[in-house]
Amino acid sequence: KVARINTRYTVLRSTDGTESVVPNEMLVSGAVINSSYTDRKTRLVTELTIGFDSKLDTLLPQIVAVCKTVARVMDEPSPEAFLLRFTPDGLLLEVGMWIADPDKGKGDVLSEANLKIWSLLQAEGVKLPHATRELRIADPRIGGLLDKATTPGAK
Repeated sequence: KVARINTRYTVLRSTDGTESVVPNEMLVSGAVINSSYTDRKTRLVTELTIGFDSKLDTLLPQIVAVCKTVARVMDEPSPEAFLLRFTPDGLLLEVGMWIADPDKGKGDVLSEANLKIWSLLQAEGVKLPHATRELRIADPRIGGLLDKATTPGAK
């Protein structure tokens, strides 16, 4: 939404309340991307990483089904769930859904969808991996100090 126009710049206000100051020169000489000019629909996305042993063939349709039960999520286009990539910690999924009224806010819809996905994962016993990193200390002097710090009664 255009919030203000003056001779030097235009202030644009997004649906989340963020204001962008755009020099008018950019509006005249460059491309303007307007995601809501002809269509107010907005795609919301959430990502999650699940364990490598998860059964994607049954889980992805279940995720789509729970997203369809969120009040403001549109039937068409339908919610979608994809395997984005394999990460060191697990399988990265993207869940996308569309709403027709972004001016009413997006956070509540995304939160409700995330809570329903969380409940589904819990019910299905799907594990959400915790990132694990191993730290190796190459300097033996530091290793000795750590041993003293963690050994009861050591000085």
